[in-house]
Amino acid sequence: MALETATYITDLNTANPTAADPKSQGDDQIRMIKSVLKASWTQIAGAVNATHTQINYLVGVTSPIQVQLDAKQNTADAVTYAYVNGLSFASSLPDQAGNGGKIISTDGTTSSWKDWASFNDAMAPDVATAAAPDIWSGIGSTRLLTGSTAVTGFAAAPRAGAKRKLIAATGFYMIQGANLTIKGGSITLAAGDEVDVLALTTTSFRATVTRADGTAVAEAVRHYDNGASGTLDYRNGRSQRWAPASGAKTLTVTNWPPAGIYASLRVKGVNLAAGGIPTITGATYINYDGSYKATAALANVTFQTSGTDNVLLFSDDGGATIFVKVMR
Repeated sequence: MALETATYITDLNTANPTAADPKSQGDDQIRMIKSVLKASWTQIAGAVNATHTQINYLVGVTSPIQVQLDAKQNTADAVTYAYVNGLSFASSLPDQAGNGGKIISTDGTTSSWKDWASFNDAMAPDVATAAAPDIWSGIGSTRLLTGSTAVTGFAAAPRAGAKRKLIAATGFYMIQGANLTIKGGSITLAAGDEVDVLALTTTSFRATVTRADGTAVAEAVRHYDNGASGTLDYRNGRSQRWAPASGAKTLTVTNWPPAGIYASLRVKGVNLAAGGIPTITGATYINYDGSYKATAALANVTFQTSGTDNVLLFSDDGGATIFVKVMR
């Protein structure tokens, strides 16, 4: 019969060659079998040492095994991860016996137990005053507040119960509101005053002010000698001395508390009429009958050329309107 043809192993006919086939076809049969083996096992370039049982493990595999293994390596459940991570963490801890209540510290290479009280707090970076300054960012629980913008609250705290100590670098105002409770109410701070802030919630706060000189807030009515300068900074104190040089003179008060806060300033004026009547910027004078006048003369107010006049200034609109009463 004619010599069979085959390309792959499945093409081979196990009934061939038959007894009737001529022996002269034997070499053709051998060449065909060799061709089929090479066509069926194109990548076999060495000995295959796996047993038939091991090779049979591949039955049912429909895609590259390594791809499947890579896809499986990140599918461990949370419990498995927690267990493995717990073992890893526990194995890296220093000995726990006798170290209750302590915390872990590291020098970058070796971990050890430390008493939490042995750690010193850090000074956090300065922060500028704003309506709601962020006093929580950065390492450290104490920081300087710079600037003079009125503070009406703070940025959201990381959690209820968080605390910060603020030190005023310059004078500024703190205004009590719905989210900021200030013991004693809205207040003018001076350089060096301290504010302890407690987050009652992440968005509501309580502030306690301590004066730099240790005096109680309710008693901190300072008297400040402003000398001859015609510019008085309200933050220097609610009682100030002004002794201008003889001649024309103008009194200007800066840094009044914001509108909505009643503020008063007593000026102890010395020889105010010497060389000319003083002008007070933005002043509205109160006459003896309670009426308002634009000038001291219209309000029948006279200043002394030699002596002390007590000038009471007060405003509730941030200094836009200043009412003046003169007493002696």
